[in-house]
Amino acid sequence: MISKIANIFDLVTVAPGGDTTSVAINITNVSPDAKFYFDLDINHNGTGALSFLIGDTEDGSFYEPASNSIAAGHTKTTNTSGRDRYTIAMEGTLWIIFKLEETGGASDIIASGDFYVNDKV
Repeated sequence: MISKIANIFDLVTVAPGGDTTSVAINITNVSPDAKFYFDLDINHNGTGALSFLIGDTEDGSFYEPASNSIAAGHTKTTNTSGRDRYTIAMEGTLWIIFKLEETGGASDIIASGDFYVNDKV
């Protein structure tokens, strides 16, 4: 069963070429076999890229693993009116931070996003 872990971004505006990060999300109580998903919804005219950083403690050092990209080239015309669900491939972490970037460089984005888990796989 898929369930929401947290609302990560709620109509956050990211300027052209800018970025924003989420708070640290604790995933220590999730099964090691769980599958993770991110629903990303972008409005406005920019282009978004979503990635993640991992860490072992909430206040520790977070870093980008070798494969940390979730979505690239996401615009308001992606899938259904700018909304799509992405599978997140991550292993071996206790905490996660999401990073949203505007990569088009010409216009800002307004984004919302939710983090989901399927812990019954």
